[in-house]
Amino acid sequence: MKRSGESSDVEARRSKQARMHDGVLVLPIPSMRELMQRSKQRISKPVQVSGFSKYPDGHVTYDRSLLKLLKKAAPLNSDLLEGMDAYAEPPNTAPLEHVIDAMLPANRHLHNHTTDAQPLPKYHVVTYRNNLNKIMGTPYNTNSAYTMQMQRIQGCVYLNVTLSHIPPSSFSSNQAQGAYAGRRYEVLSSAAVGGGEYCGVFSVSLGQKKLLIGAEMDGVTASKDDDDDTTNYVELKTFRILNTPKDRFTFERYKLLAFWIQSYLVGVPTIRVGFRNESFILTKEQAFETADLPRYGDKHWVLGLLVLLLVCHYGG
Repeated sequence: MKRSGESSDVEARRSKQARMHDGVLVLPIPSMRELMQRSKQRISKPVQVSGFSKYPDGHVTYDRSLLKLLKKAAPLNSDLLEGMDAYAEPPNTAPLEHVIDAMLPANRHLHNHTTDAQPLPKYHVVTYRNNLNKIMGTPYNTNSAYTMQMQRIQGCVYLNVTLSHIPPSSFSSNQAQGAYAGRRYEVLSSAAVGGGEYCGVFSVSLGQKKLLIGAEMDGVTASKDDDDDTTNYVELKTFRILNTPKDRFTFERYKLLAFWIQSYLVGVPTIRVGFRNESFILTKEQAFETADLPRYGDKHWVLGLLVLLLVCHYGG
């Protein structure tokens, strides 16, 4: 016969475990004390372990052939909307299989130019960086609803995050122009013009958890043959010129947070921002060091990986 104290202990443990209820995964809500304890876990410096190039026709090679070499600067006074009328959005397909296949010994050898056969750690989460961007930014962005899709196989969670359906009417012409301007800025910043994308694959430790993260990289500022080095990566972003206090608030409150999350996760040290006027003419460029961004936004957001820690804790 179980004593009442033992029974309550069992119930308490069960209440802190993820469970299925009527076909729905229910995640427990930890106490603030538990959150603060977990927040002390540290995230390791990201290490690039592989990567792949994805061509416009969909085929993939496990090399750096599509990693773009960036110019020192994009030409100022460029029209960031040039060519928009003829632009067709490419299919947004990013299967996790590419990240998984990049870790096969033969493909790692092709990408890294090494015969190093060191055993791989056991990964608890496999995902793309943009999924973690959405999760980590949740406390500061309540307007972009999303759905998490998770599949656990042999103790590893394969994570995907999809935005809820957005009616075409809610996507304004200004938003469409802003999205295109960002792509155009990437083209203007690249030394060579070409389609496709390069994705790096990074290993990160979060406390006792191991994450394998795929991330599309905008480009590098030095030779792309520097293996296993993230110090030359640069993220490219655009934003309107900061003419008013509201512009500055939006930039520091929302944009810098998104820039920091995206770059910090895979160790990109530098973000280059192209500022444009209301007519989408590139008027200024400014480089920001990722490590410096928190001091711009410290009055608007608190650094922490709490939401990400929750996903890793309950998913791993």
